[in-house]
Amino acid sequence: MVQRHLKYLDKSEIVFVINTLDKQFEKECSQLLHLKRVKYYITESNGTPAKGKNSVLEIFENSDNDYCVQVDGDDFLTPYGIDLYKRIASSKNPPDAICLRNQVAEILDSHETVKQKKPVTYKNSFFKKVNTDYDELHKQLQEVSKFSEKEADKIVAYHKDYYDYGYKYVDPEEAHCRVVFFSKKAAILRFPEEFLIGEDTLHYYLLKNEHFCGNIRMVSNDERPATYVYDQTDGQNTVFHEIYTNKNWQWMGDFNRKVKEYEKCGILHAKELPKLKISYDSCELDDLEMAGLAEFEVSNGETIKAPANANKKTLTSITLGHTTIACKNIS
Repeated sequence: MVQRHLKYLDKSEIVFVINTLDKQFEKECSQLLHLKRVKYYITESNGTPAKGKNSVLEIFENSDNDYCVQVDGDDFLTPYGIDLYKRIASSKNPPDAICLRNQVAEILDSHETVKQKKPVTYKNSFFKKVNTDYDELHKQLQEVSKFSEKEADKIVAYHKDYYDYGYKYVDPEEAHCRVVFFSKKAAILRFPEEFLIGEDTLHYYLLKNEHFCGNIRMVSNDERPATYVYDQTDGQNTVFHEIYTNKNWQWMGDFNRKVKEYEKCGILHAKELPKLKISYDSCELDDLEMAGLAEFEVSNGETIKAPANANKKTLTSITLGHTTIACKNIS
């Protein structure tokens, strides 16, 4: 984890925040960072991801930095993402917050891993909208997870509410859009620490509300190419543990109730956030082959490829052959 982050970032550009109840991990991680002379903090943990994320925001607020990019310990930024966020932070008028759309994850292929006797992964759109077969879900909850019919009914109802709210108030195509980029103004808002899962979506709702109230400027970035990658290769994160080990779906019911409370208070907004748009010169971008470029139709059925966040001037320049943008092939 530590080595991966340091591969593309200078030591002066990264701060590790160790927030865990696992004292052995805390000891090993801090020793490694000390050995590599990387700045780090050990903060008090209550066992929730929200506590760790709030620790990052608090440290950022007390720093002399104007902007920060928050990355979960098991996730990572691509070289393109690092360059993009640096560029935005040094621009004339950076947004206060950036969330992600068309997010991508690296996932362990269990079948191929066993077959080939080595880790095999594949890339997938992590939160992309799917048409859930609720009858099949109900069946699996009873037959595989051994929930009673009454419990399965309740969990299916949780899922329906969860996705209905997400596709209405987060994004029509994704039930969650991670916020990664923060100004000091946006960092004032904290993640709700009483939630073990879903704290990041609730935090998104609070930031989005501040945007539509005119208090901050928040935009969404289309992840083609990818800037941020969810690493789902070990199955050890909080969501997997609660669902598959503890068989806990109560978190979803608690989350839905909070969202309904936000809705009642007028905090939720169905309107989409403005999209990040920037200019590009000719370049080769490196997103570690996670997503690649988006395709645009220009005229007479012809198409060009470009970053999804490219502005009109860049698209016109590509169409005319004045600008060339490609994604690095690392194979």
